[in-house]
Amino acid sequence: MKWLFKQFYRIQLASIVLNLLTLAFSVIAASNVIMGWLEIKTTRVVLILIIPIGLLLIWAIGWFLDVKIEAQRRQEEQLIERSIIWRKAKD
Repeated sequence: MKWLFKQFYRIQLASIVLNLLTLAFSVIAASNVIMGWLEIKTTRVVLILIIPIGLLLIWAIGWFLDVKIEAQRRQEEQLIERSIIWRKAKD
């Protein structure tokens, strides 16, 4: 069972990277529309501006969840609360 959860964790890590790649490819695919909205002449400007802004926004959301919401601690609290083993240990 431990091996299975180790593999699941690795898949979660890889999915984070794939989400970032999906963001980059979405911007590339929509670059013509974005260029029309912003009245920019070259695709290079869109890629140089939008992808870092998107990554910065993702980082800012992660920072907010980490520092202000303390998402990791709250997730651990939920895991402990729902765990059968922890319930047995409390009794």
